[in-house]
Amino acid sequence: MTYNLLHPLEAYGSSEEILQEVSEGLQAGSEPPRLTVREFLKWFDAQRRGPNIVAWIDDLLSEAKLETKPNYVNTYIDDDISIVALSPPDKASAEKSAEAVSLSDPVLRIGSLKSGKAAPLVVTPNDSLRHAITLMMVNDFSQLPVVTGPRDIKGIISWKTIGERLASKVKGEEVRHFIEPANIVPHDASFFKSIPGIIEHEHVLVRGEDNSLASILTTTDLSDQFLQLTEPFLLINEIENHVRLLLQNWADLSKPNLANVCKLDDSYTNIFDLSFGDYVRIFQSDLISDPFPLNIDRKEFCTTIDQIRGIRNDVMHFSADPTPPESIFKLRKVSEYLRKLQVLTS
Repeated sequence: MTYNLLHPLEAYGSSEEILQEVSEGLQAGSEPPRLTVREFLKWFDAQRRGPNIVAWIDDLLSEAKLETKPNYVNTYIDDDISIVALSPPDKASAEKSAEAVSLSDPVLRIGSLKSGKAAPLVVTPNDSLRHAITLMMVNDFSQLPVVTGPRDIKGIISWKTIGERLASKVKGEEVRHFIEPANIVPHDASFFKSIPGIIEHEHVLVRGEDNSLASILTTTDLSDQFLQLTEPFLLINEIENHVRLLLQNWADLSKPNLANVCKLDDSYTNIFDLSFGDYVRIFQSDLISDPFPLNIDRKEFCTTIDQIRGIRNDVMHFSADPTPPESIFKLRKVSEYLRKLQVLTS
């Protein structure tokens, strides 16, 4: 159930006021607020967990003597967290130097990624093979975890194990006759280090912070995750290439001319040494004389390119969180628009 603040979100003057309300509620004996990471981020007017946002939120939580369980940084954005009073530091933490700097975890953890089966269906060793096959067919699953309890994972049953055992004329009608050891990792395992195991075994089972089975990631989920992570980068690369070509066609990019618009250092050799902000400044400058090419409105065009610069800066601060749909839509449309302009100028 989503946690409700005492007032509408827009009524709070700062994120600190929200955390103060939560802290006072906990001190008064209220249940710890429980909400999704996405809802939690809205308290800080954020959509994604970039390093700057995470560092800021961590500072505010520390000042309010609060923490999240599990850690909001390593949890998938639409999974639940609880906000609780900050636990006293353990002995190891207490022995750290007072001068030590707390940095955001730089590793992409597998627990922060979306699973196609966030609450996995499971079977027990004593379930019938017919039952397992029916679940897999109805839900279009390739495999199912085999458990005897939330923390007791016995293995996995899949179309592959079923086919291999039947081909070997294994006799048996229960799941236990068709299972194999599962590929299991903790929720804080490195995503990239887990990839070879996902490819080899076609799955990975993820244990939660309490050691229970939290989710399953398959090769299909892996493909979806890479598409989600890479699409904005690929679109931005396309846009940057289109922008460079347009600038080369529309403007005199000699070093003396550029020096009047951009801050160039001695290492400058060509347009690839410029930043995206430099591209915006060139479009805005008289290096492209009026009227603007192709009867385009300069102000509107520059506003659009500057919006892409803002999206680009956000994307380049890598986060496992999906790029907002409106940003992806904007990137797609602008890439297509620039492609059309490129055709018209060629």
